[in-house]
Amino acid sequence: MASKKKAKELQKARYVPRGLAPCGHDVVRERLTKLAMAVRTGTPVALHHAYVFAGPDGIGKHTMAMWWAQELKCERHGGCGECPSCRQIMAGSHPDVVVLESEGQGKKIGIDPVRELIRKMSLRAQHSGPRFSVIRGAHLLSFEAQNAMLKLLEEPPGHAVIVLITPAVGGLLATVRSRCQVLRFDALSEAPLLSILEAAGVPPAEHKARVAACEGSAARALALDEEALAAREELIEAFEALRKDPFADLEELTRQLAEKSGNRDENLLVLFYWQMQKARSAARANAPETATLVAQAERTSATIRMLAAGVNAKVAIRDMLLDVRG
Repeated sequence: MASKKKAKELQKARYVPRGLAPCGHDVVRERLTKLAMAVRTGTPVALHHAYVFAGPDGIGKHTMAMWWAQELKCERHGGCGECPSCRQIMAGSHPDVVVLESEGQGKKIGIDPVRELIRKMSLRAQHSGPRFSVIRGAHLLSFEAQNAMLKLLEEPPGHAVIVLITPAVGGLLATVRSRCQVLRFDALSEAPLLSILEAAGVPPAEHKARVAACEGSAARALALDEEALAAREELIEAFEALRKDPFADLEELTRQLAEKSGNRDENLLVLFYWQMQKARSAARANAPETATLVAQAERTSATIRMLAAGVNAKVAIRDMLLDVRG
């Protein structure tokens, strides 16, 4: 009995993620770990050929994808971080791992790079494990590019896995979505965010403010500077003042906020959404924290920007409601 318990502990320790280890998202990580272990041991497993990693920007979806590539391609025992394959994946030079992304902020991904991706994915893997590709910002794939991908998704080679990463599933054609398994990533909780900030050397005195302001996004938490944090505190104070005085001049507050951000329309959206939340909270006789309202309003504004970029409205709004549910 003791020997079996010890063997189980050793097996568990053996697969602790290293190298590109993601923070948080334990449920998704456990599922991907089981799939990778089954592939390595030859266990019959329903490893799908295409996955969508969906969730807000900056929460670790790409890190999870590259970590999974290590788990699948490691030459030792899965994600060791030390073998040639793991090192090549971390360096972005593994011959069996392809990453495709937009060449500029918000720029569409055209059909030519997708055709090249399809060509590479049809080749035999040079090392053990499947060929692996990641498309960052998959919602930026043009209509033609997504249609070109359908052949790969409909008739996938048996030795390839493709991961589409997006904050807006609505930006993917229904025909593409239906051929993928969608894994939803939620915003990061406080614990993993604090771990990331600590590992990045951010002064402890800034941790609380960054976590409160980042909407669960590690990328945003790391990017925030003193000016951005101060601006957000001013926004929260303005909303607090409005809550105390329901007859306050919304137009004047909007004007003041617009002067700071240079984007009047977005601030009107934030105020409108906050007013909706205030009405709902009053009906429940349980007003939520203002900081939470601000974060949800910011998420709403991000959704509006996605709609303006042409993503599927129904799916984008559903994603937003999932993110701000409460």
